[in-house]
Amino acid sequence: MNTECEYIQSRMHEYFDDELDYEMSLRIKKHLEHCSECREIYEKISKLSNLIKQSFNSSSESISL
Repeated sequence: MNTECEYIQSRMHEYFDDELDYEMSLRIKKHLEHCSECREIYEKISKLSNLIKQSFNSSSESISL
């Protein structure tokens, strides 16, 4: 892992949550296009987020019954 990857990974959650400015978002997006290691981490964050949302939705449906 290089220094750029370390930096990108440190900002990954902010990128996923759309909390970064345009320039930083673009920098990460371009990096993810070329770096399979960082892209894999991003995909794992995305999958985890989806699982949490699904779990929350299921729990909410149970409560409202």
